[in-house]
Formats: sequence, C-alpha cells, structure tokens
Amino acid sequence: MAFSYIQHGWAQQVDPRTKLLLVLLVLLALFASSAAGVAVLFCWALLAWLVGGGLGRSSPIMRSVVVLVIMTIIANSWWGPPPYLQLTDWLRLSRNGLWRGALLAARLIVMTITAQALTQSTSPLALSQALHWFLWPLRRIHATVPDLPMLLAIGSRFIPELQADARRLSAMRRIRLANLAHQGTVTATLRQRWSMLAQTGRELLVPLLRLSFHRAGTLGDALALRGYSPDRPPTLPGYRLKRADVLAWVITLGTTYLAVTL
Repeated sequence: MAFSYIQHGWAQQVDPRTKLLLVLLVLLALFASSAAGVAVLFCWALLAWLVGGGLGRSSPIMRSVVVLVIMTIIANSWWGPPPYLQLTDWLRLSRNGLWRGALLAARLIVMTITAQALTQSTSPLALSQALHWFLWPLRRIHATVPDLPMLLAIGSRFIPELQADARRLSAMRRIRLANLAHQGTVTATLRQRWSMLAQTGRELLVPLLRLSFHRAGTLGDALALRGYSPDRPPTLPGYRLKRADVLAWVITLGTTYLAVTL
C-alpha cells in the first residue's frame, strides 16, 4: 500500500525533524527551478524513496496522481496560448501550454514521491512528535497547539485507506449492476440512468462515511488507551545532528542549490 511505514532503511536513521526541514526545502526549490532543476529534484526524490525502503515496493506514483498528471497536461495544452500545433482540422494544441503542463506534471510527480518517501521512512508517532516539536514554541506566546500534529500524521495514512474503501465499494456496485444486467433488467437500467446516478451517494458515499467514522472511533480509542494527550510535551530529545542527518543535509543542500542555479 502506498504511504505505508517501512521499518528498515537508511532514511529511517535520519531525525524526523531533519526530514521535515529537508522536504520543506525541496518543495521551495521545486517551484523556484526551471525544467532542468525539476529533473534534478526528481532524481533526489527518487533516491529518497529508494533509501527509505521503496525498492521492491509498489510504484511511487499512485494511479490517481497519474490521472491528475494527464489532466494537467491536456488542460494546459488545450487552452494554452499560441503558437499552436495543428493536429487536425479541429484539434490543435498549444506548444507553450504543452510545455507548461508537462512542467507542472513533473513538479506534481516530485511532490508525490517526496511525500511518499517521508511517510514510508517515518512512523506516524515520530512524524507527529516532530510536528509537535516545531509547533511547541507557540505556547510561549499563549497560542494553543491542539491535536494538529497528530491529525496531520494520521491524515496522511487515511488517504490511501479511503481510496481502498472507495475501490471496494465501487467494485461491489459494479458486480451488483452486472448481476442485474445478467438477469435481463438492462433495459430498465438504461431507462433509470438518472435515478441510478442519484443512488450513487447512497451506495458509495454513505458507506464510505460510515467506514471512515468507524475507523476514526477505533483509532481514537486506541490513542486513549495508549495515554495520548495533546497537552503532553514532545518526547523527542534535543535536536542534534548525527552522521545520517549531516549526510542528508549535505546531499539535499547540494541538490537544491544545483536545481535553483540551473
């Protein structure tokens, strides 16, 4: 499954606070880089995914991201400015739009691989503690820091779970419609297409919400039994650079500098 935590790998030795800072640095450099810089950052993201244990796992690019990438390229090339590439009498594509769409799609892919490299090499507890550590100074100015770190850490895991539930519900709905068609009710189904479209919310969205609420309740009970409290200070030790952190900083700083200057 995408975004699942892998316990063994070189990236697991890097402090989670270092990972968050490096990811933020890469994302800032990503939108300040040209096409050559994006290619350099793509190599960095792929390397981070591999050293985090991604070799032999599923593809670092989810199918939903692939669909979004294709839509981005098509939209920019279709409605982009001139000059145009005339394919047929009625179909033309903008060359500038095609180039801009491909660049945006490449940035989206880099962001996806970077996010997966972070979540697969960092446990949810360590990630929430790192986020809490960064937000903890806000208490000095009497600003409340609620369960945001834990919510962000858990939310990154809920996305693939929701996708899996949606696929299962959609598959069960297709099986039911196939059985109705096999029983000879395909004519009635075509006549009632609009009513079946209205039933989509009842057959897909309502069960999906119920599953989500049930999973959230189970997760809340598990956190309560483990004594989790948002008011408890972060349990991470003082931030000190180890050998893995120094190497990660050197590689990332060199890569981002090369990407921005290209």
